Amino acid sequence: ENIMDPQLWYGIGILYEKFESYEHAISSLMAVLKMSPNFYQKSEVLSRLGYIFAKTNDLSNSITYFQNSILTNTFTPKRKVEILIKIGILHEEKGELLAAQKSYETSLSLDEDNFTIYQHLSWNLYLQGVNHQAMDFATKAEEKCPENLDTMYIKARINQQVGNHQEASRIYHSILQKNSNSALYWCSLAVLNYEQNE
Repeated sequence: ENIMDPQLWYGIGILYEKFESYEHAISSLMAVLKMSPNFYQKSEVLSRLGYIFAKTNDLSNSITYFQNSILTNTFTPKRKVEILIKIGILHEEKGELLAAQKSYETSLSLDEDNFTIYQHLSWNLYLQGVNHQAMDFATKAEEKCPENLDTMYIKARINQQVGNHQEASRIYHSILQKNSNSALYWCSLAVLNYEQNE
């Protein structure tokens, strides 16, 4: 069998990834791109490298490979949206809030009905301290998918940040009635109660 077969190395890279041998997976997938720069699944190889680099906490390489996977122009709009959201999340992890916002806005231009994009934009703007716009996007997310706990949580956090503690408390209690097992919601309510009692 031909050792220079890119399809073989692609399969090997996938196996290495499944067994969490990321260094070998990266080498195998990079070999595919070197052997066959126009590999018929180039976009998949690039996005897989993006996911692997994200798992190994190499956020800059992850973003680069995800962006390159989109540039191959072979993904469906839905897949592009998923990758653009992932790029936005990675930028947020790096503290690059404006770059994340741009990625989310690009994904929104491809799918205006996806409530998760509105959630990400809302959270991103909340992190930037642009609370009015953050609330607008949270409201749009809520319109697209009513009663979503993540959207409710974002709205509670925004209300808490702007000092509207009563509304934040009402939302946290509503969330906890629907999911009383989440430590995140209980901790957020405890922080709110602490702030109110200071």
